[in-house]
Amino acid sequence: MEKNNISSARVILWCAPRCTSNLFAKCVTAIPGNEVWIEPFQYSQFAHNEMKRMGLIESDGPLPYSYEDNEDLFEKAAGGIAQFLGSEIKPQRLPYAAVKSSLEHSTSKQVFVKDFGLAVNSEVLRQYLPVGYKHTFLIRHPYLAYRSYRKALCAQMVAIGRLSGEDDENCDLALMGAAPGALVEDYFLKNHEMWKYVRENIDPNPVVVDSSDLLQNPARIMSKYCDAVGLPYSDSLLTWEATADSYHTWKLAGDNIMDNAENFVGTLMKTTGFMPPSEIPSRDELTSDVIKASDASMACYEEMYAARIT
Repeated sequence: MEKNNISSARVILWCAPRCTSNLFAKCVTAIPGNEVWIEPFQYSQFAHNEMKRMGLIESDGPLPYSYEDNEDLFEKAAGGIAQFLGSEIKPQRLPYAAVKSSLEHSTSKQVFVKDFGLAVNSEVLRQYLPVGYKHTFLIRHPYLAYRSYRKALCAQMVAIGRLSGEDDENCDLALMGAAPGALVEDYFLKNHEMWKYVRENIDPNPVVVDSSDLLQNPARIMSKYCDAVGLPYSDSLLTWEATADSYHTWKLAGDNIMDNAENFVGTLMKTTGFMPPSEIPSRDELTSDVIKASDASMACYEEMYAARIT
């Protein structure tokens, strides 16, 4: 079945980490003429956090939003990000203003952006939202998302030497927020806040997709999603070859990030289609830090879940 053969859609999918968003992006990559961006605003926020961590700017001082006259700051921040990811970062791609400009001036037939709501969590940052884009949301049960995030992030911290292998089982998710001193549950809370902002200021009924619904019935959910946002859909989007070729077309802050992201996307790169959803674990199966973050996020998840497409 095919729908929407003619399209010029501009879409952003807002989410939190480990909500199967890269799988979603992998699916829509196969749409002809579709340009896929992965977390451009998240890297802008990452750059600001690195500037603070390095002592380049005051934690409560003014932040640089454009590359002009701030080249040195962004070059040093890019170095810090590169150390964490093991991939070269292009500093000129990091500023919020650069992201807005690139998205607004894309000449591709369709543009799909996957990003974190946390990265645009203030009125100042939302000034950099690109004009002409439809805002959508992807959610996942907190037990599943935080358990997966803990596993991936702890593995990455061990890989770069910020945790020893012996500490892996004892790492605390509460200490792994997006910024020093930030709560990890902000990923969920700020995505919910972004959803409310969109409803009140841009679109009263933005599309919300739940990860388990998507994995359980990808044809139905993807067809409805594409129809709602103006992307062309066909069942051929639901399967693909287990190669890294398509990832090299993604727009990121660096050209080889996906090649060095085994701890975050290693499983995804081996897939050939959508996999059945994981069962929601019992609390007894979760670590205390996952339970704490999940409890802080559950009300936001449930409110968005009630608004999801089915």
